[in-house]
Amino acid sequence: MLNLDRVSWFQQSNDETKYVRVHTSSSEYALPTPEESATREIPWIVESVLRAAPIQVRSTKDLSQDGLTDGTLLERNGIKSIALIPANGGTAGASALVLTSFTKEIAWEEEVIAQLSVLAAMFANAQSKKAAQDAGHASELRFRHLFDYSPTGIALLDPNAQMRMVNARLGRFFGRGSEELHFENILDLIHPDDAPQTWLHLRELLAGVREIVHSEMRFLHQNGSVIWGRMTISLSGTRDGDCPLLLCVIEDVTETNAAKELLERSRRMLTLALESSRSIAWEYDPQTDMLSWLDRTYFRVWCLKTAKLCAASATKF
Repeated sequence: MLNLDRVSWFQQSNDETKYVRVHTSSSEYALPTPEESATREIPWIVESVLRAAPIQVRSTKDLSQDGLTDGTLLERNGIKSIALIPANGGTAGASALVLTSFTKEIAWEEEVIAQLSVLAAMFANAQSKKAAQDAGHASELRFRHLFDYSPTGIALLDPNAQMRMVNARLGRFFGRGSEELHFENILDLIHPDDAPQTWLHLRELLAGVREIVHSEMRFLHQNGSVIWGRMTISLSGTRDGDCPLLLCVIEDVTETNAAKELLERSRRMLTLALESSRSIAWEYDPQTDMLSWLDRTYFRVWCLKTAKLCAASATKF
């Protein structure tokens, strides 16, 4: 039995300026020590960890000239004997299993160090898996927040265009609850004249012919009306089992298109009114001294061709 006073796991910080104690187990004889140590205070230990070389110090008095700076810190913390087993030397995030005694000197046997090296490797592997799981969970939470609270409609589609995930905004776009749309085929919600082209785009995305698709099309609202949306589809990088999922984002442009249509209708009515009268109208840009738009009545009055008149300078008239 080693009769240790403390067993700790230290991890190098991302900026490589210190080692931080992330796990520890102590006996009643363990003295309070700092949770972290600056690398400049333990240069010999840091160099050994990065070389993946275990350290066995029976007594701080036995340290060589290279370890004097490290010994000063150890003695200041009341450590009499220490063993340090690197877990993944040579990496920026090197970690180590550290065993310390505050009450007596320990002769560290090579067989014990070898066994502890296996233990350190197993612990490092477990830590790495946990870190990956934590990062994945955090990423999933961020995605879920963006998905749920996005101001635009979002859905995840399977290769058959069924919606596997739908946010509330997309549900409101269709006049339905998001739960109702789960496993609904989005092609059934697209105007019949626009659905075939959308299906072709999905096939091209899955085949790798395209990376992203942008299109403006008509959709069918729950109340039977036709609504307009600007849809963007791309591979999401996520999978449902063996199925790749597509990210579908739909922006509601119904009001925008209605305003454009109203403006165009007003323009047509104005043109018709001008052509029915003897009035002449144009748009003039004083900065360029150019006539940028003329109604066809002006062409008849001046007997000029369209191309020539549209490029004419106003000063010529």
